[in-house]
Amino acid sequence: MKRFKWVGLAMILLIALALACGGNGEETQPPPTQPPPTAEPPETPTEEPTVGGLDFMLEPNFGEIDLESGFLPDPYEIALISGGSVDVDTLGIGSDCTGYATSSPDYRIHWSGSSSRLRIFFVPDTAGDDATLIINNPSGGWLCNDDYSDWNPLVEINDPDEGQYDIWVGSYSGTDFIAGTLYVTELDLGPADYVGGGGEVIAQWAIDASASSEYGNPDWGAVQATGAPDTDACGDIRTAWASATSTGLDWLELTYGTAVIPTEINVYETHSPGFIVEVKVIDEDGYYYSIWEGEPELDAECPRVFSLSVSGVDFPITGIRLNLDQTDGSWNEIDAVELIGTTP
Repeated sequence: MKRFKWVGLAMILLIALALACGGNGEETQPPPTQPPPTAEPPETPTEEPTVGGLDFMLEPNFGEIDLESGFLPDPYEIALISGGSVDVDTLGIGSDCTGYATSSPDYRIHWSGSSSRLRIFFVPDTAGDDATLIINNPSGGWLCNDDYSDWNPLVEINDPDEGQYDIWVGSYSGTDFIAGTLYVTELDLGPADYVGGGGEVIAQWAIDASASSEYGNPDWGAVQATGAPDTDACGDIRTAWASATSTGLDWLELTYGTAVIPTEINVYETHSPGFIVEVKVIDEDGYYYSIWEGEPELDAECPRVFSLSVSGVDFPITGIRLNLDQTDGSWNEIDAVELIGTTP
């Protein structure tokens, strides 16, 4: 009986301990957990790099270049192929913006300097192929053209802003990929100068020069008018030609290495510009033809480029003669004379 008594007491003690640990018999709840942190939404881009598939943030297909006003050679030429899968006409970026292009620009120009005009145009290798031009300018605007001359596009930018110009050459048909040349120029050139039986367009500087008189030689001599411009400022500077006196009638004659049918003449004047009164061209047989006449008048812009568009001369020339009237006492100094034309 004594053993059973101790067993009973042990069982009572175990039950008491169980009740003390379990409380009132309810299940113990785990402590509450913290909710997971809310993910921050990604930032909204501050600049939209693409307009319906034309993305100026992408690398250009055929390269890029830094160009500054007065660049040489002019025109600058890029061989490329037009076309792509983006239907530009559906983008709503301009009534003249049409054709099919790639998302990436075809070419990129980083422009600097001051110029009155910049022309960009495309000429296909095969006459009759129909290409288009789409250009995004530094301010984000769109400039487009189709069929400026026959089927060939041209965009002219007056007083171009400095900055990045992205250029797409489109194909009017979505199935065409057109090989050709993109031209960039400050000159009065266009597609018609490169198609329709024309030869190569050449811009060249004089290789020889003579004059009615010289203030010195080689300083201020006629030889200073050969080659590219090298007088950067307005002034009486020895790297430009000057006549012996500033009170008479004088002439400067330039000779060029390649005979061309002339389209433009550019005279770089670096002191008292404005006293050229006649321009003559010289053919391969040495005959002179007057193509322009004017009155002597001092121009406040100095230095300046006197640009003369030439039309009606359908034969090749190798020389230019400038006649000057300085009888009022002004020294009209000339640094260089550029001849632009097409080979026969």
